[in-house]
Amino acid sequence: MSIVIVAAGPAPLYTAIDQLGERLRGRSIIAVVGGATADDQARFVAAGLTTIALPGLPPLAVERVLRGSAIGRTLLRLTSADRGVRLARRARADIAARRALDEAGVLVAAERDAVLTVWRAARRAPASTTAVLGLPALAAIIRHDAHDGSVTA
Repeated sequence: MSIVIVAAGPAPLYTAIDQLGERLRGRSIIAVVGGATADDQARFVAAGLTTIALPGLPPLAVERVLRGSAIGRTLLRLTSADRGVRLARRARADIAARRALDEAGVLVAAERDAVLTVWRAARRAPASTTAVLGLPALAAIIRHDAHDGSVTA
């Protein structure tokens, strides 16, 4: 089984590499990331991550306007202009990303914008699939796996 980390941009994956470092080595880890450049992908591969790059998610004009107020941010989360909705659509449309999400043993939403993608994948997944939010949860799973081996990832 593999661990799939989903992020709308490369920054959370850099954090994962920095925080978890060597604990990621030797594990089957796939990163589904939006907007990763060739340099980002090279760094992820060097850290032992298999990367599935989705097209970038640039801010839309309406997003720039709505981010300025609390009401605007709430409205944005309810529309298809939201980054999380756009990431989920792109992950569903990409064959490699969908296959990785469907075959994962552990699904990790590295940030808020990845929650919808992971939630949809977890709903399709078997009951044995674990879905978590954040890198601390991934670290706990890896620690738990190292201590007693009951979670295989």
